[in-house]
Amino acid sequence: MTLIDTEENIIIEAISKVSSNNNKSKSNRTVIPKEIANSINLKNGDSLNWRILTKNDVKFLLVKKIE
Repeated sequence: MTLIDTEENIIIEAISKVSSNNNKSKSNRTVIPKEIANSINLKNGDSLNWRILTKNDVKFLLVKKIE
């Protein structure tokens, strides 16, 4: 895990691997790193909103816990 403190933002960076859900599904799954889950107080059963932001041909994944 990496913690980067800038003048305006604190960035927590972690790495996880993606795996296939099963042979019958086309979806993938990953584990949300503990540091990330703790930072947004994520609990079992919570819902997440997923968005992709594209800027200068770079894609950023934005994930927000739905309250």
